[in-house]
Amino acid sequence: MKRRTFILGGGVLATLSLGVTATNASLANTVSSIADFRAVSPISRPLVYVDNGNLQLYDSSVDTETAVQNSDNVQVIGDAGNIVGGSNPDVPYVTQKSEAYATELNGNTNQLVYAGRQGNTGVSIKKSTSRLTIGEWPPSSFSGDIVLTPDKNAAEIIAINPDGDPNNAGAVQESIATLGNGCSGVVAIADIDDDGSVEIVFVDGSQQLRYLEQNGSSGVAISNGGIGTNNGHGVGYPADFGQNKLEIPFVDGSNNPAIVDVDGNKTTLGSGIAAKAPVAPVDIDGDYDTEFVFFDSNTGEVNYIDDIRDGNTVNTLLVEGSAITPDQGPGLAASGADL
Repeated sequence: MKRRTFILGGGVLATLSLGVTATNASLANTVSSIADFRAVSPISRPLVYVDNGNLQLYDSSVDTETAVQNSDNVQVIGDAGNIVGGSNPDVPYVTQKSEAYATELNGNTNQLVYAGRQGNTGVSIKKSTSRLTIGEWPPSSFSGDIVLTPDKNAAEIIAINPDGDPNNAGAVQESIATLGNGCSGVVAIADIDDDGSVEIVFVDGSQQLRYLEQNGSSGVAISNGGIGTNNGHGVGYPADFGQNKLEIPFVDGSNNPAIVDVDGNKTTLGSGIAAKAPVAPVDIDGDYDTEFVFFDSNTGEVNYIDDIRDGNTVNTLLVEGSAITPDQGPGLAASGADL
């Protein structure tokens, strides 16, 4: 079944499930019979990646690749949030100097949010084989959206306040948790277990997916959530892959693209086809469904899996007519919104 989403009267969402034989005409007739409905464009979540150390944005809705301003020596990226104040989403990234930035996609702002350890003050953040994210973490002393990243020793989760002085490490950085199993990448702040409160999803020191509750308990391991790691961690932001719940896209130790929920229910989407590098959940083809975007294990080209659980069709992503081979270390990320 395909899903199409509509807005009623300026804000109430409704979803129609259409049989595979439904036509555009039948959809139009259905919608026209319900007053004040209008179609919502798919959230294409443009794809973000790194090419020779520089951030790139691919907007599939217009088949256009754009270099993101003022970004170079990018080693680690994360999925976008909004922390620098512009109207577009911001992608966090870490440079070779262990500095953290947030850059506005299709905007003019590239903001240093953490200049790193200053003398004996603050900690250095992990600058390779890692992941960072943007979101609000209620237990933090910082209000609003913050950046979460591992420290350079992969032992703890560090919060960075983007509203502070990036050169004052003691004021803009705090420890969220020191973990017995370590933390080598922060994947997301999301309500992964659907309990009404967000958790931190992260990769531990043994490449195991875990999540941290707000009560500060040690990270809970997600069964069947061992990820493959080579140049980068083979994992992406949790998304709804058609089951009305969050599932985490990842690449396992056998190069299999897969998704797993908080209870350890794993669905394998292919056999040996994915490189052990960061992946992204993106509606890359504008069909209102989330695709699994990944690196091909043989060619290094970016591919995507369409029709998840209904064929798992693998396609090569063509950017302005050509396949692309971005840097696998930082990997792929989703921008989080239409631009």
